[in-house]
Amino acid sequence: MKSSSSEQTLPYLVRIGASGDDAREYPIDPGVLAEDGVSLEHVRGNRYVLHRHGKTYSIVVEDEGRQRIRLTSAHRTVETSVLDHRDQLLAQLGIGGAEELGDKEVRSPMPGLVLQLAVSVGDHVTKGQVLVVLEAMKMENEIRAKSDGTVAAIAVEQGDAVQKDQILLELEPDTA
Repeated sequence: MKSSSSEQTLPYLVRIGASGDDAREYPIDPGVLAEDGVSLEHVRGNRYVLHRHGKTYSIVVEDEGRQRIRLTSAHRTVETSVLDHRDQLLAQLGIGGAEELGDKEVRSPMPGLVLQLAVSVGDHVTKGQVLVVLEAMKMENEIRAKSDGTVAAIAVEQGDAVQKDQILLELEPDTA
């Protein structure tokens, strides 16, 4: 499914598989899914149960950034990306999304409380390194670096309440 500027954007566009010709895209409207009896139930940690058409599926969700998510069910792992309304609009305008613009801003994936800042300004970080620990819904969530880089600025302090998509810190990505 290719987007054009005349198409209306939906709340989410889920891309499954590697980018390119073999990737599949699915427009998702949570309201319509709920009406169709599809629901996702949080069990514990990163474990969920998907209820769909009278069947249940156990799913493990690994968040690798604002747009990248790895789903595992029945020993099968699928790489996905989720594009929200803003990402879809940027694509329609021919402007790259967050991944194409680089990983400079590290944003909160959810509202929560900053429990720990694991880095300081000037620290060099590697992809996957814990940067910030947030408490949300009585769970600790580790926010990790999407790429190697240097911490350029920190916008929050330990104990701060943050909103979804709020900038937590800025990284200067490595250039090599």
